[in-house]
Amino acid sequence: MLKDNKGITMVALVITVILLIILASITASSGLNTAEESKYYNAIAQIKTMQTKVNELYEEYSTGNETTQNEILELGKAIADSGKSAEAQEAYNSVQQTDANVAGNIEDYRYYDVNYISNTFNMSGINYDFLINIKLRTVILVDGIERNGTIYYALCQIPGEQYNVEYQDELIGVIVDDLGTRSTIYLYGNSQAITEGNISISLDGQELRDHRGGN
Repeated sequence: MLKDNKGITMVALVITVILLIILASITASSGLNTAEESKYYNAIAQIKTMQTKVNELYEEYSTGNETTQNEILELGKAIADSGKSAEAQEAYNSVQQTDANVAGNIEDYRYYDVNYISNTFNMSGINYDFLINIKLRTVILVDGIERNGTIYYALCQIPGEQYNVEYQDELIGVIVDDLGTRSTIYLYGNSQAITEGNISISLDGQELRDHRGGN
């Protein structure tokens, strides 16, 4: 009788240990997934934060004089001086393959690392490096963020996210007339607009809008 009880006890103990191992494995896996999801959504939030800042810089760029524009375009550092040229090129290539219009030319990008972002813009909570194209308002996460085996570098690649379509205008140039009146020309989809001045311009029959009158 004692042998039978001991045998049953050992079997129960083994089963209990196996169940505990399975439960611990499930708990660890669940915790890992939660941490990965948190990291993923945190990266998206940081991309959006930088996108907002880039939109602000673009507004300064588009309305500023030539000196201001040059200063803004020189923010950050050259990719070649970043120490992460290979990673930057890989990130750019990925976005370029997704949407060439959003990516533009890599020569127009500047490298913004964590310390530069914090010191220059007084922004906290940013712990990723970015490639920034001010002219196109494009923000690229240099190291990307992985989810379910896929690495994402920009909002245009992330399911459920969208590139800032309301900012899909392009600065064409600046014209100064004989009286010194400065006019800034933008391309809005299929039309152009003049923000200031009394210059009338037509490009291949495209409709023009004047910001002053909203026409």
